[in-house]
Amino acid sequence: MTKIKYYNNTLIKRKNLLILIKKAGIKRISKDALDLMEQYFKDELNILSKLLREEIAVNGRKTLKKEDIHQVISMLNKKDISWEV
Repeated sequence: MTKIKYYNNTLIKRKNLLILIKKAGIKRISKDALDLMEQYFKDELNILSKLLREEIAVNGRKTLKKEDIHQVISMLNKKDISWEV
């Protein structure tokens, strides 16, 4: 029995992502397309976390609060920043 050498540490579990895709009406998805979606989500969450880090630094705190998340997301919606791949 061989040990799995590749470990994909994703933020959204693949099973949950497939359930969301199927609920959207997509019957099948290739492995490459799924990998690309996971990479896209990872990149976007990195951008969001950097903006959140800046927000708490401006507020002079070390703890991220729900209000900070709402403020950053509303700022992103106002600026119409496109989320590019």
